[in-house]
Amino acid sequence: MQSSVIFDKKIFFNILFGLSVTELISLWNYVYFKESAVIFFLIIACYAVLCLKKLDWGLYLILAELFIGGKGYLFFLATGNFVISLRVALFSIFLLIWFLKKIKNFGFTFSNYLKDTSIRILLVLFMFILYAFFNGYTNNSLKNVFLDFNAWLFFLLVFAFLDIFKERRVFNITLLLLFTTVITTAVKTAAVLFLFSHKIFTVGDIFYKWIRDTGVGEITHIDQSLFRVFFQSHVYALISAALILGFLFTKMQFKKNESVFFGAVLYFSLFILVAGQSRSFWLSGIISVILMTIYSLISKKNFKALVFPIFLFIIIFSLGSLTALISGYPSGNIFLVRSKSLQAESSASSRKNQFLPLIKQIKKNPLLGSGFGTEVEYISNDPRIRQKNPDGVYKTYAFEWGYLDMVVKLGFLGVGIFLLYLFFLFKESKHFFNDNVFLLPLIFSGFSLLVVHMVTPYLNHPLGIGFILLLSAYTFSLKTKTAISQK
Repeated sequence: MQSSVIFDKKIFFNILFGLSVTELISLWNYVYFKESAVIFFLIIACYAVLCLKKLDWGLYLILAELFIGGKGYLFFLATGNFVISLRVALFSIFLLIWFLKKIKNFGFTFSNYLKDTSIRILLVLFMFILYAFFNGYTNNSLKNVFLDFNAWLFFLLVFAFLDIFKERRVFNITLLLLFTTVITTAVKTAAVLFLFSHKIFTVGDIFYKWIRDTGVGEITHIDQSLFRVFFQSHVYALISAALILGFLFTKMQFKKNESVFFGAVLYFSLFILVAGQSRSFWLSGIISVILMTIYSLISKKNFKALVFPIFLFIIIFSLGSLTALISGYPSGNIFLVRSKSLQAESSASSRKNQFLPLIKQIKKNPLLGSGFGTEVEYISNDPRIRQKNPDGVYKTYAFEWGYLDMVVKLGFLGVGIFLLYLFFLFKESKHFFNDNVFLLPLIFSGFSLLVVHMVTPYLNHPLGIGFILLLSAYTFSLKTKTAISQK
């Protein structure tokens, strides 16, 4: 298979420059102008003008913010106890402008979308989401309901995605954007790891607070000079690695400059996964590689696929040594220290302690759920919680168990519809595997997200929903082109 051109040198360097400047302005704004709204309003004003002129560029910026922004607060507007994130602002502006531009023909376009089975299933899911909102509104804290529900609003972008992702060019630029953000995120991860491991910055100082308060990620001391630098957007390193490995396992051919670029992106993606030290990402990666190997052996008769896992193991082991070197960690084996800390770590114990209380809550309303904002009480070993409450008793509406979290709010029926939607996406896309070089690697990436969601919630967060929308739009564009060609 021959790939379409993804790597464009000019676009790559423009994206790289834009991402770097954004990060620097975010830090500068946080340190010197955190209380000022000038930068925030300037950004959204420029963004609104951009969307009015070029809607596809507006969508690129929404995706770029997802790829690097974590929880979405690289820039934010704080007014009293209410905080508006850059992500919410971009989402609202883009959706409004897109709808106003498309309103004349929206009825006709919407009726065409309804002919698609997966879209009809998605609309049924919307009904369950609305029911969970009103169920939560009736029974739970309004603040918790809003904070729990607002992530699902990202699904409202689905028709904008379907509309804009009609052209292959848009998808190619999106992939280039994704891969470029992986490179910048890897550099940022390495820099943060070095700065904290060598005590240039420390936990609690202004740089640490920038990482935490902007929702980008967490910096945790592990052992001696070793720190864990984990960004929520690291999930896109997992997705990128799965994509490129999918290219390799399906024997996709590249042009020379693309081969070098994809190799670099894979290396940076694996570095992020190693340095981020997320065991749930490691588990998802292992399962995904096993699945790719089996598929390549059975479907493609590609016996060279047996070499890939060995090759990956060598690279990952060397990246573990590189991470230890950056940290100045004397033992050098970060995999061993992370496995030893499994029982003692607060996040692992929280998952264990959440399980039975979640099951108990699910039994109260198994079919339709208890609605958004539903709180469950459990014993937490998080030091921050123990500091406030020595016995560790903690109530929250956000849980580590991704699927159980969804069942609590949406019930088994709602989660069943959600999974049915993903199943139909995979089922309908299989007809294009042999004719499209990107689709199967995208499916592998989607599978890696499904696995990681078991113990780290992403499918109920804009970071995961964003990728689902990408996969939906790309699959829908292929089906539309096939339908047109058959007329």
